[in-house]
Amino acid sequence: MAKENFFKKHPLATTLIMMLLVSVAIVLVVYFIQRLYSRHGSEYDMPELVGKNIDELSGVEGVENIELVVVDSIFVGNTPGGNILTQDPKALSKIKKGRKVYVTVTQYNPDPTKVPGLTGGLSLKQAISQLENAGLECGYITFEESELGNNIVVRQMHKGRDIRPGTTLEKGSRIDLTVGCALNAKTYIPFVIGKSPREARKLLQTASLNVGVEHYQHPDDKNNSRVYDMQPNKTARVPFGTVIELWYRSESSTDFSKRVKNYERDETPEPEEDEIMESSDNSASSDEGFDW
Repeated sequence: MAKENFFKKHPLATTLIMMLLVSVAIVLVVYFIQRLYSRHGSEYDMPELVGKNIDELSGVEGVENIELVVVDSIFVGNTPGGNILTQDPKALSKIKKGRKVYVTVTQYNPDPTKVPGLTGGLSLKQAISQLENAGLECGYITFEESELGNNIVVRQMHKGRDIRPGTTLEKGSRIDLTVGCALNAKTYIPFVIGKSPREARKLLQTASLNVGVEHYQHPDDKNNSRVYDMQPNKTARVPFGTVIELWYRSESSTDFSKRVKNYERDETPEPEEDEIMESSDNSASSDEGFDW
């Protein structure tokens, strides 16, 4: 009775209390609806997609929680189509179920491009840049004596045959070069530890060297691989065209700043010409009287 008398005697207070109760009820209802809609508490770790193929993600843990959206496709030489190059949000980010993830992938079908003219007095370095601008790659480099001068391109080929400027090829095709050089020309091997495959190839080729077998410890993550080792790794000069073999590891598996700092190169000095001649003479004399 006392409560009823209070509400009758104080109608304004009663109205304010009722408004407060209704407001609290509305806030609580909105809060629980928002929790239900946003799946509060149902957060997942964003899986690592970079380096994987978009057509082969079924076995990747957590991929069932996301929706992939391809925003761009980019040509990358010697890389299968559909390989994921970038992702947003990044791996290990906290995401809600059904989150849209925006990815950039490699092209499935390379665009056509025209072969530039490389034999009109261009240096090897200029020729490699021209090929790169056209979306083509420098293949094997052969060196021969030429009156045109050192490192001047004298022939361009594709699959063993001469190829004319203006010929249409798929981007990523390799063009082999024949380059003029002086007799017994030598060059230094650039330091490529920690470089990406593309950077390493370009540095070696512009130094008049060839890239040999490339070993990938993590073939599924080539886009994030760096050079871990190289052979030969001499600091002394080597003949033009020397083949350099490369080993790669993923950035995620190796501290490349330490690797670059601690990598030891073969510092055996280059033999003098007199020593080479003497060694040759000794070899010849040792064969005297030997019955072949």
